[in-house]
Amino acid sequence: MIERDDMTIYFTADLHLGDLEYFSTEVFAPFDVNEKELEKRDNKIIENINNTVGEDDILYILGDFASHNTQVYRNLIACKTVHLIIGDIDKDYKGVFESENKYLDLKYKDKNFQLCHYPISPQNFRSTHDIWLHGHSHLWPEENIEMCDDHLETIYDVGIYAHQKKPVSADEILDFHKMNGTKFANSTSYEVVQLGHYNNNDLDWLVLTKDNNGNKLLVTKEVIDFRPYHNNDENITWQMCELRMWLNSEFIHSAFSEDELSLIKNTTNYPMRTDRNIGLDLGAPTVDKVFCLDDYEVTKYFKRNCDRHGVSAVDLVVPPAKYGEDFIKRGQSVWYWLRTTGSRNEYATTVDYIGQTEEENVAALGVGVRPAMWIKTKYNNRPY
Repeated sequence: MIERDDMTIYFTADLHLGDLEYFSTEVFAPFDVNEKELEKRDNKIIENINNTVGEDDILYILGDFASHNTQVYRNLIACKTVHLIIGDIDKDYKGVFESENKYLDLKYKDKNFQLCHYPISPQNFRSTHDIWLHGHSHLWPEENIEMCDDHLETIYDVGIYAHQKKPVSADEILDFHKMNGTKFANSTSYEVVQLGHYNNNDLDWLVLTKDNNGNKLLVTKEVIDFRPYHNNDENITWQMCELRMWLNSEFIHSAFSEDELSLIKNTTNYPMRTDRNIGLDLGAPTVDKVFCLDDYEVTKYFKRNCDRHGVSAVDLVVPPAKYGEDFIKRGQSVWYWLRTTGSRNEYATTVDYIGQTEEENVAALGVGVRPAMWIKTKYNNRPY
């Protein structure tokens, strides 16, 4: 771990210098997209950096610096010591910066910072870390405050959009957390029950709610596996998708004993109409023993991102595009499927790694499964 107390340290992220392709489709861009306007925007960002960070200070760029001409843009920054945390678009960066890393630990004024391009939940922290600094989310200032509140004071977006297109100092971050720390609430507590086994591990379930008869709606505490919603990239609904078939056949018979199966209720699930899927065919109602939550359920029972996000229960090799690396580690925040149809019939709704609802192509790899089910309150006349 690097320890520094004797100089001013600054952080920034998501500069996307010269990235015309990105801003041609990016909804965050607050300007007309053409080469002239992009050059004007880039020059202003470089000017802000040089007016904020001194030559002898230290600057950490937490990813998405530039997709090309990296050396050229680096030469425009007056600061002598610039470190890069690698993001999605960064290319040709080797030897350009003081260091290039996917992750970095930094100790400053008795606080342990962990630096990464991607946001992550505090549940993934090692106990030695106090604050996770990240980019990637493109949050505005008020959203950064909400995100910090949601994630218990431990996560902070240093990206340019959250800071008027300027770097933010380590001292400013510490002052922010000192000022706002008393406002941050604790994570919601859920009753946990153990039922079944999968991949040689006990299955822990969160109790989301109970009905008038005391029957319980459960969802797995962790993301237990990674499977596509459907094996083919085609129009599909929850009624006909292969993930539903797998949950109610192979999974249910491998995870539960006959006695445990007798606890699981049949549940009628009705397709959910959302602003995303207006006008689409949502399929017919289904009767399932095991299912994925829908948009309504996941936001009703998980009020905040820090409750809603999913953590992987397994290690898995996945394509690199989603996470910026070629594997998922046990305990890492990950995406998982909801059963609701997305904005097109070849898309399904998901929860992303910071707990926000998104959508993904139904054949996507690297998206996880968090099974849900209703169980009976009593088994053989005894409470479960």
